[in-house]
Amino acid sequence: MDTKSRSDTVQTTDAELVERIRSGQEEALSVLLSRYTPMVRYWASRFSDQVHQQDDLMQEGLIALYSAVKVYKPSCASFATFASVCVKRSMVSVYRQAGSKKAVPSAALSAIEEHEASDKADPESFVIGKENFDEFLSRIRQALSPFEYAVLSHYLGFGNYDDVCVKLGIARKEMNNALQRARKKIRAISSESC
Repeated sequence: MDTKSRSDTVQTTDAELVERIRSGQEEALSVLLSRYTPMVRYWASRFSDQVHQQDDLMQEGLIALYSAVKVYKPSCASFATFASVCVKRSMVSVYRQAGSKKAVPSAALSAIEEHEASDKADPESFVIGKENFDEFLSRIRQALSPFEYAVLSHYLGFGNYDDVCVKLGIARKEMNNALQRARKKIRAISSESC
C-alpha cells in the first residue's frame, strides 16, 4: 500500500469502511479490524481473569465485531458505539451461557456491572434507548395476536410455564406454540430494527 492510499484509509470513516467491506473490499476489513482490535482486547482483559479465557473472549469479541459490520445501520448510532456494545454483549453472553454466577470471575462481574451502569449513566442515551424500546414494544404489540401477546406478557412476568398455564387456563402445548410463534415474529422485527 503506498503513502497516498494509507492516508486515505486513515481518514476514512468507520461507516465508509463498513460500506467498503460490504462491497467486498478485504483491505477495508483489515483496516477496521486494526482500528477495533485494541478495544476488543481491552474488553477481553476486563472480562477475564485467566489468559486462556482472555484468548477465547478475544475470539468471541472479534466474531461480534465482524457481525456488527454486517448489521450496522448508520442511522442507529456511531459504529464505535455499536461495535463496543456488540463486543461487550457477546462477552456477557459467554458467561450467561455458562449458566451460573459461580462461573463468572470477579473481574468479569465488575465489567458486566460497569457495562450495565454505563448504559444508564448518560441521560441522553437513556432517553434515546427508552424511545427505541417503546417503539420496539409497540411493533411487537402490533405483530402479535392478542393471545400471543397475553401468553408472552404472562410468561415474562411469571417466568414459569405452569404458572402461566394456570393463570390463563390453557394447556402447556397451547402456551408453547404461542410462545414459539411470538419468538419467530419478534426475531423478524429484531432483524428489521437497529
